[in-house]
Amino acid sequence: MSEHARSNCSKAMQSVRSGMSTDLLMISAPMVRDRYRTLVALLYDIGWRGAGRAHRERQIHDVRNYLRHVQHTLESVIDGAPLPRHAAPPGPDRPGDEAWLPPDLPPHWSDPADGS
Repeated sequence: MSEHARSNCSKAMQSVRSGMSTDLLMISAPMVRDRYRTLVALLYDIGWRGAGRAHRERQIHDVRNYLRHVQHTLESVIDGAPLPRHAAPPGPDRPGDEAWLPPDLPPHWSDPADGS
């Protein structure tokens, strides 16, 4: 990656890790905490360790989709709604170009005005 991309990646990972160190402590549901921790590990594997370099575009979509899955989970906790079903996270080293998607897509998932 370029120095600029590495810097942006580092800043994003610091932000997510910071959330894990502070915000995550307020969440008592183990499943929700695990999903957030998995997101941090996925970001580290793809953004820093460079796992599966042959599928960078797919990995970007994988992380974005898993991030949105975690966001949907957090929204459910805040709203007191049932949590989205468990979904095995995307594997950064897996072959193929098909992006990972969770089993339960929230209604706003494909809304272009969503901004996620």
